[in-house]
Amino acid sequence: RYSGPCAAYAYKQVDPSKIKTVFILGPSHHAYLPGCALSRTTTYDTPLYPLPIDQQIYTELKATGAFETMTLDVDESEHSIEMHLPYIAKVMQSRKNAFTIVPVLVGALNVDGETKYGSLFSKYLLDPANLFVISSDFCHWGKRFKFTHYDKTYKHIYQSIEALDRQGMDLIASRDADG
Repeated sequence: RYSGPCAAYAYKQVDPSKIKTVFILGPSHHAYLPGCALSRTTTYDTPLYPLPIDQQIYTELKATGAFETMTLDVDESEHSIEMHLPYIAKVMQSRKNAFTIVPVLVGALNVDGETKYGSLFSKYLLDPANLFVISSDFCHWGKRFKFTHYDKTYKHIYQSIEALDRQGMDLIASRDADG
């Protein structure tokens, strides 16, 4: 009903035999963040088995001075990274003790921030042993998320939400970051 079938299809394309590190970039929902943040934990638990966080890469990223450290509260409240963990654990099960993860919470980046973090991640993107999972976690509507936009030119709320989603997808497809 939601993103599960789409995620499962995407993860089915992954060849675990070639992956040593899985980077998971997810948008921040619960805390304002002008940049990116790293977890303070050393593993993320899944129903299948714990996923170890790559401490060497975390040390390299921290050394740039460009990353904050999430509070445990923010880390536990966030779901944009968490929702990918069972899929990663399942697809990588044959290499259970032979890979690590690098969870990164992404904040409200401006164009300069996008360029900065793109540059910082570029060396990791070039390594074919790294898999990058980018969580779009596209639309959150409702009082819980403090977003209840309703364009009354549409008869039903779901139609207004769908129109807003399509506007966003059109901007992404046209690569129009400024909207």
